[in-house]
Amino acid sequence: MSDQHLVEQIRRGDRDAARELVQRYYPSVLRFLTTLCPNSADAEELTQEAFVKAMQGIRRFRGKSGLRTWLHRIAFHEFTHHRRKQRSTVALPDSMNSPLFEANSILALDLERVLMDLSEEFRAAFVLCDIQELTMEEASVVLSVPLGTVKSRLHTARKRLQTLLQPEQEVKIHV
Repeated sequence: MSDQHLVEQIRRGDRDAARELVQRYYPSVLRFLTTLCPNSADAEELTQEAFVKAMQGIRRFRGKSGLRTWLHRIAFHEFTHHRRKQRSTVALPDSMNSPLFEANSILALDLERVLMDLSEEFRAAFVLCDIQELTMEEASVVLSVPLGTVKSRLHTARKRLQTLLQPEQEVKIHV
């Protein structure tokens, strides 16, 4: 079923269509929020809240962007709203329960760890484009920033991650 047909069915009150929307996009939105949130419980809660808001606002979805992009935009809005309320709280990432990477390879764990070292702006651009595979144009919509800003943030994030993921150089001491 196409996204547009899915939206039309949900607007008509079809609960099965609503379930399909959640099944189709929940994992993607959760992975995105997991990279932004300091712990998995917050990511799970914000993902659920984003889907509640999406279902409440499905009548306002006009199809100017893709459904997936629209859902990520709602999720990002929920995250920024949550972050403003929680500014004084600092938590450590709960990477052991993170669904960001399904394979628990060393590289995946290293990437997950260094992603948390990036600022939110760079991390969000990287995750949307390189992990969630949204286009830069779609990421621009999700983040509500110009396309050039997404390109710049993505370039900076990639360079920073490349530096952070390089193997440590051996230091030779000559005696």
